[in-house]
Amino acid sequence: MERASQSRRREGLVIIMHELQDLHIPSQDASMGTSSCRVLLAEDQTLIRLEVADSLRRLGWSIEECGSADEALALLECSPFDLVLSDIEMPGRHDGLDLARHAKILYPAIKVVLMSGGHVPHAEECGCLDLFVPKPFIDIGEVLLPLMVNG
Repeated sequence: MERASQSRRREGLVIIMHELQDLHIPSQDASMGTSSCRVLLAEDQTLIRLEVADSLRRLGWSIEECGSADEALALLECSPFDLVLSDIEMPGRHDGLDLARHAKILYPAIKVVLMSGGHVPHAEECGCLDLFVPKPFIDIGEVLLPLMVNG
């Protein structure tokens, strides 16, 4: 019984992997290729940042990591990204909501996703967001993939 269950799980994983290989991930810069998405990840908690970055790298995405919204704002000024993924509550002068607003001003087509285990954005704060993800989550890549594929 256990062996049959493992076999079905393996078959399901193979099917999912084949489906993922067929997906087209959009990019603002066509020279980046269809399998790459440039992500600016701002998360002050190191272990969460590493786990999120690993999850997105498994999708073939390029990740620029930083530990604050202040640092992310400086990176955003220098280089365009396809997606900004940020915690809301972080130390420093700016928070994730400030980062989201600024990202949409600089690059209106950029996707912005905020995550938090404590702060749930109010309706008036959601105008600059494409998605809010409450923490904890299992695999952020699974959550973000439809947003980046379907726009």
